[in-house]
Amino acid sequence: MVPLLTLGIPGDVVTAVMLGALLLIGVRPGPLLFQQNRQIVNALFVGFMLAQFLILGLGLASVKVFPRILKVPISILFPVIFALCCSVC
Repeated sequence: MVPLLTLGIPGDVVTAVMLGALLLIGVRPGPLLFQQNRQIVNALFVGFMLAQFLILGLGLASVKVFPRILKVPISILFPVIFALCCSVC
């Protein structure tokens, strides 16, 4: 995100899509973005902060659930993991 917002150069596929979305709404990322469109930059920063705290909350809530996965028999666990891996590809 840093190269996208400061220089207007996407670093990966996700930021390239975000660059396209910003260009569609008429916002040109780069050094002048922080001066010309402060509300968009502030909204992005607030969104990142909210996402950080939500992920922290979800992580703390799932600490008790994830160790239970280790109690699942391997004969059930391996096919489930294999199916999830193949469905992503």
